[in-house]
Amino acid sequence: MPPPATQAKTHRRKRAAKKVAAKNVTQPSETSNDIELQNEQESHPKPAPAVTLVGGVADQARAQRIVQNAAERLSKIDRNSLKGDNVTKYDQIQGFVNSAQRALDERNYELAYALASKAVSLTDQLHQKTP
Repeated sequence: MPPPATQAKTHRRKRAAKKVAAKNVTQPSETSNDIELQNEQESHPKPAPAVTLVGGVADQARAQRIVQNAAERLSKIDRNSLKGDNVTKYDQIQGFVNSAQRALDERNYELAYALASKAVSLTDQLHQKTP
């Protein structure tokens, strides 16, 4: 039997070899399914969560009323009879109404209300300028 000092060295070497072997163990490589899943998740991001006001139904009704009001006011103006900056303002109002409707569809009642309010205000200004 080897002397105790030699036994200790041998034991240390075995432990060191086990540590090195453990570090060199590689993780299983990604399969093609894993890569496809990862690519699919990256190409289809999760949609943003819908934002709603605390009031819920009451706020929804309020926003729907003003969006409808803005659309009705705008429909009373004949775009073809407008000239110059008024045509641009009409198109801008139409954009606000469309954006407000999208916000309603996304249940973002606060944004829908704000956009429709702006549309109503601009429509009133346009009415004042047109004969």
